[in-house]
Amino acid sequence: MNKVSVNLGTWKRCNIEGLNIAASLCGEKHEFVFNKQKFILYIPKKPKIKNERSISDDISLSSWRNHKTGIYPLSYDVHKVNIFLDNEKVIEVPDKCFNHISSNNFTKREQQRYEKIINIAEESILEAFEYWKLIMRWKTGIFNISPPFESNMHHSWSAYLTDLKTRKRFYPATTTITIYDRPPITKRQWNKVERSLINGKSPDIWDKFYIEAHHRKRVNDFHGCIISLAIAVESSIRSLMVRHLRSNPNNEFEKMVNRVNLTQIINKWVKLGFNTNSWKQSLDTKNINYIIETRNTIMHRGLYNEIEDSKMSECFSAVRMFLDQTNKELAK
Repeated sequence: MNKVSVNLGTWKRCNIEGLNIAASLCGEKHEFVFNKQKFILYIPKKPKIKNERSISDDISLSSWRNHKTGIYPLSYDVHKVNIFLDNEKVIEVPDKCFNHISSNNFTKREQQRYEKIINIAEESILEAFEYWKLIMRWKTGIFNISPPFESNMHHSWSAYLTDLKTRKRFYPATTTITIYDRPPITKRQWNKVERSLINGKSPDIWDKFYIEAHHRKRVNDFHGCIISLAIAVESSIRSLMVRHLRSNPNNEFEKMVNRVNLTQIINKWVKLGFNTNSWKQSLDTKNINYIIETRNTIMHRGLYNEIEDSKMSECFSAVRMFLDQTNKELAK
């Protein structure tokens, strides 16, 4: 039996919702390290177009321009992405296994070994996929990319062992997991995501809660949305206050700062030293106070007053301005 050497990898196809990309991003990839493991995530290549429809379940044409030579694609909806995990092993496998993918090509002992590799790798891939989606939401500002509060995504494909060089599969897992209008993501946004992935960056706690607020708003959970926005504001303000102190505080002083009433801090923001034009333009005192007071009403008194959709837009705008300035300040 002829055998060949392969760089062992694990492949899995994952569902995704709400990912609309510029046509130029078809076939692009992100290579990154997560939890000390190497991953490559591929966007599907451009599909064939017939009668203004794409012939692919993985990616579909979402906008185009008519041209005298035919359809000129502008953007695509991505439905599935392919993720490879580098298992960082070189193994010998029968050359025939690439033509007929079956566990029967291997001994019982090899099957047990490969099943163990796949089970561990599949869990790692799904964790890395969640991380990638988080960074995509964070860096693109498009928060409806597979929102966790909207749907519980299922990935109805088994994982496979592959040769990383050729991406050819040779061993299948024996079990299968059952399971709005938006602008397309641009090449510039894609590159911002890539830089964060390469550098192992994650959003600060306030940006995570800001993203969570968007998820809650999409399912009309306005009260949960206000709570998430309030946590985003408060966590950023507490971090700013500690950073703003002239000398590093001891533990007791830091505890005292964290207990100061948030509304008092906001109302004295300029007097506390945040008096630059940038800060004056970034602090919408009226709406930030509304968020904090509404959160307190919900959390401390259990009152659920109706929150208007138009008011939510003002709150999001106020928090985004404040968090953008916070990130600039803390980056100094």
